[in-house]
Amino acid sequence: HPLALPQLGNGVRGYAACATRIFHQGSLQDGGRYYGAWTSMNSSYRLKCTIDGERLAEVDLNASQPTLFSAMVGMPMKVGGMWEDLYSHILEVVDLTGIDADDDEVTRRGKIKQVTMEVIGIGNRDKRKEADYSDYTFADGEFTRYRRGLLTVVPALYLLDAEYMNGAGYISFHEAQIMTLTLLYLLDKGVVAYPIHDCLLVKDKEAMIAADAYRQCVRAYIKEYGEGDVDVTVPVSIERKDQDKERITGYYHNL
Repeated sequence: HPLALPQLGNGVRGYAACATRIFHQGSLQDGGRYYGAWTSMNSSYRLKCTIDGERLAEVDLNASQPTLFSAMVGMPMKVGGMWEDLYSHILEVVDLTGIDADDDEVTRRGKIKQVTMEVIGIGNRDKRKEADYSDYTFADGEFTRYRRGLLTVVPALYLLDAEYMNGAGYISFHEAQIMTLTLLYLLDKGVVAYPIHDCLLVKDKEAMIAADAYRQCVRAYIKEYGEGDVDVTVPVSIERKDQDKERITGYYHNL
């Protein structure tokens, strides 16, 4: 059941059916994400691919890195008992008083997501300025305000470090382990799935099966390997070609 890539202008169509795991720093417990021909594609382009001639859907674990990190270290996020979008909760506590910025909601969400990924990516909870390659430019002091809001809602990020407890090491390792378990579970059920870090690419008709399986595997993995007693069913979203994203609520079972 190879992944059929979008047909080129000359009529040629490529196919992909394998992925490679990439680990870091010479350790099999550092990183370990899957990479395939479809990984670096833009999501809208990737959704033009097919499996067995059928249209696809992407099942995405919402705000995967802060969500998984918090659960694995045993520190629930301050989002109440149920939530769909972590970034919306963070924006509610971000204080931009006195900051010369007049951004719309979409831009603000993009900024907090960028701050989150940069802080986690280098394992520096005290990061004060955006990276040179950033998609957004921040006013003086603005990056720090977003970072403070992030740490207020996701206090587990105080445990980040530049050695292993970050996105490239600890988080991506557990993320990839969960993905492996999910792929094997779906394989046993006869569901074809391709991994994209914290996403699954599946046939549209099997999107809900994949979403349920993904959430079950995440919950079981955290309960078995997490350092605390966090019991969580994570929020996911389902994205389809030319349709609005469908969000499925996550919740803590023991809060």
